[in-house]
Amino acid sequence: MLIRTFLLALALAGFSFAAKPATVTDVSMLKYADYKTRMIQRPLLEAALADTTQGPGIRALTQASLFFDDGQYDSAWALYRAHKREIPEIEGQVLMRMARCALQLGHADSARSILFSSTSLVKNRPWWERADRILVDALMQDTALKADAKLDSLETRIQAKPSTDYRAFLRLQQAQLYQGLGQYDKAQAAYVELLRNSDWGISALDGLISLKSHIGFPKATYPLSETTLRLCKTDNHKECVAWADSLLVRPDLEPSRRNLVLAAQAAAWQGLEKLDKAAAIYRWLIDSVEVRPGWLQSLVRLERKLKRTEDANRLDTLFRTEFPYSPENANNIWVKALELEQDSQWVDAFLAYSELKDARFGKSTRHQWAPFRMGYLWFKQGMYQEALQVLEQPAQEDEFAWPQAASLFFRAESFRMLKRDSAARAEYLSTIKAFPLSWYGYRARSQLLEQHLLDSAHIPWVHIIDTNTQGALDWLHNHIGHDKHAEKSAEERVRMVELLFRTGFDEDARSILSKTMNAYSKRLDFLFLVGQMYMRVGEYGEAYHMAREFLDVVDRRWLGEMPRPIAEFLYPLPALWRKDAEHYIKPPVDLYFVFGVMRQESIFVANISSPVGARGLLQIMPQTGRNLAKAEGIHGFHEDLLYNPIMSIRLGSRYLNDLLLDFGGDPVYTLANYNAGPAPAKRWQKETASMPYDARVEEISFWETREYVKKVMGNTWSYRAIYGGH
Repeated sequence: MLIRTFLLALALAGFSFAAKPATVTDVSMLKYADYKTRMIQRPLLEAALADTTQGPGIRALTQASLFFDDGQYDSAWALYRAHKREIPEIEGQVLMRMARCALQLGHADSARSILFSSTSLVKNRPWWERADRILVDALMQDTALKADAKLDSLETRIQAKPSTDYRAFLRLQQAQLYQGLGQYDKAQAAYVELLRNSDWGISALDGLISLKSHIGFPKATYPLSETTLRLCKTDNHKECVAWADSLLVRPDLEPSRRNLVLAAQAAAWQGLEKLDKAAAIYRWLIDSVEVRPGWLQSLVRLERKLKRTEDANRLDTLFRTEFPYSPENANNIWVKALELEQDSQWVDAFLAYSELKDARFGKSTRHQWAPFRMGYLWFKQGMYQEALQVLEQPAQEDEFAWPQAASLFFRAESFRMLKRDSAARAEYLSTIKAFPLSWYGYRARSQLLEQHLLDSAHIPWVHIIDTNTQGALDWLHNHIGHDKHAEKSAEERVRMVELLFRTGFDEDARSILSKTMNAYSKRLDFLFLVGQMYMRVGEYGEAYHMAREFLDVVDRRWLGEMPRPIAEFLYPLPALWRKDAEHYIKPPVDLYFVFGVMRQESIFVANISSPVGARGLLQIMPQTGRNLAKAEGIHGFHEDLLYNPIMSIRLGSRYLNDLLLDFGGDPVYTLANYNAGPAPAKRWQKETASMPYDARVEEISFWETREYVKKVMGNTWSYRAIYGGH
């Protein structure tokens, strides 16, 4: 008892048993994991330790986690031991921490004894498999133990029929041992087995690629095909082509697999800009195997890019015949219609869009947007009465949100051009009411003001209600009803999860919360509370994930007038990142524009990567990052630093600034460049800069870019309304 009291006193006094590790002074040069520890996790633990509203046992667990992070394993072990039952829900996790401390101190036997100390937990298979990984880590790091003995120990565990995931973990350890021993065939076999595992597939793929320099490609055809198909799903196009070439000469390759490999190789050739080679493969597949919609769609696109119009038209006809109502054909019809529209072939464009109105296209987004585009064709020609008639039906389609918003807005524009101000005003107001936070809602407000259709005092601007969390919950309950029992249960669970984050048990916090989500995933109050909690503990990506779930459920019409806590939940501006942004952002870029881009690009997940290799909060490509770092005079830059939030904000805001200056301050073309690159953005600027503001956006020919610009501008205006007061 005296030892326990002494340790607790030292803990709460912040006593350090060992020197803290040296730190990098420039936080922007830290790798993401180190940044997160330094800037988010450690401050969270230190704040929790200083929180005198928590009992001494909870604070002792927090101090133990700080000791653990600092490598002071003897001090951490002693505090964990003294308070392992402080939070009954995580006693098993505390035991695992104690075991890790013992291993770090060189006491493998003690670690094993700790993990076996609870008979009930040992019988809990999921817990034991997590705990046993600690012992396997110790096994793999034991330099006194021969590799054969390690392999025997791993095999014994595998023979005990572990869960699928744990078996995969054990097989990966085996593969790495085999590779280290030069037993490359066995290593290869183990890696191939893991290729389809979601958690370990990438590690297995890396292992197989590294083995190629020792024993070449896998001798057996099936392992080679598994590896090739997995590899071709990455952006390593050169390796994909090489592995596919090695595989396609195998006479025992099954025809169905050969076709899959050929299609994957064709996609890789596209990635390498070898369009002729890609087209030749797709053409062979279609002529010699079968006409599949994906292959045919890819070939049509390639023929268009290669300017082989006659071939593209022939294939387009074939597509329409074979797959008239497929998503791929819907996209082909849309592309053709848009090309006709932008070539002012109005009748042919109208007829092409009309094809997409057929209900047999189902939930295709092209089907949903086609009626709007038909009305927009009349609008572009200045035939506003006809536009009104065609847009009337899609303006009433509540099921299709964005097309409805566009239809309402351009009906208002049509009324305005016909000098029917009263009708225009009513339709602009309908747009705002139905879509208060959208691109179209904000443009409707602007038009009401700029066209002198309504004075500012009567325009329904976004209204933020200044209140606290309880006020926000009351607002929600007024809309959705109030289940006191469910609310109390949810609040208790959220408090427990936050306590785990604040005592350093992040993984267990997530585990408890994931089990709760099934029961409460559609409750707006629960999503809001969890999102707020995630913001408080610095898990901004998780917080915004809750916001996206919230937006999937909430009636969007409520959001024109909402409590500040909910507005800040839906449009987060983390204080930590805001400080960095305000330091680096320079006019003409502003804070709200940068965060509007961030909300769309990365959904606030700092260590996110795109399929094409863009990284970090503002999704910067490595080469672009290197160029920007050089322009900023940053020495020692590495592409992995793009995951560092400070670096991403610094370089991303610089990039947006440069683009805004290049495009004369026009955010539409700036964002188009950010999303699609300079060539199409400059082409759109050349072709549409003289058009009205709203038409410029609708004329962007890339589907993704057109929607991207609208969403980012909507984000930006929402940020200004919430944080800028206008």
